[in-house]
Amino acid sequence: MSAAPSALEQSLAEAIADYNAGRLERSENLCRALLRQYAGNPALLQLLGVLLLKRGQFSEARTCIEHCLSARPDHPAASGLISWAARSDQYRETRVC
Repeated sequence: MSAAPSALEQSLAEAIADYNAGRLERSENLCRALLRQYAGNPALLQLLGVLLLKRGQFSEARTCIEHCLSARPDHPAASGLISWAARSDQYRETRVC
């Protein structure tokens, strides 16, 4: 018999489902609300970072991903995301006149 998912696990699954269904604003709002309760949670920070990257908010995305890596330096997905965020932010800066 397996344990029932925690409230955090259930809410994270809901945020991921919203993301996958294209409900980015709803997913972002849920992530931010959950981070107020579970500050520094690497999974929430990673998802919020991905959402922000999709929305073109590269600096904030990079900050979220950096915090994720601070909590879990071995997090493979976040390691790849940080370079994506940095490249995207640098590209945006070079295009500004």
